Amino acid sequence: MAVEAPRYHGRGGAEAEACKAWRLDVADVEQLFQLSEHYDSNPYHLYYQVSCAITGQLFWDGRSWDFAIDGGGTATWTNGSETRYLGCAAPACEPYVMLLTDMMSP
Repeated sequence: MAVEAPRYHGRGGAEAEACKAWRLDVADVEQLFQLSEHYDSNPYHLYYQVSCAITGQLFWDGRSWDFAIDGGGTATWTNGSETRYLGCAAPACEPYVMLLTDMMSP
């Protein structure tokens, strides 16, 4: 598995600084994926959207995948035309995300 440094794609400010400080190593990424739920489609409506992402590559089920983890706890795995969607919402996910979701509860 390869894990890249976080990349910020917003307008700056406090979120940009928080993005620079957000770090996940291989063990962290593995734990986040183990804690995550799998979704049939992108669960963006249940998670906060953060302008910071960590990308990398992994080998799973005999195939190589590119992944992207959003600071809000969603992740995608992509292999060619196939995409898998994940979301980490459990309290145990908090050390691995920038902003843990409340599943958009009022």
